[in-house]
Amino acid sequence: DPGNRLRLCQGAVNLLYVCIYAGPGWIHRDDRTPGRRLHPGL
Repeated sequence: DPGNRLRLCQGAVNLLYVCIYAGPGWIHRDDRTPGRRLHPGL
């Protein structure tokens, strides 16, 4: 089922974006990353 594979890819891409945007925000405290605003305490 091509649709199922597409959904799987979409989930993987979403996970990748979360890792890219949230991770550096916590580590570098970069104001440009959404992670910084979502987790200002870290």
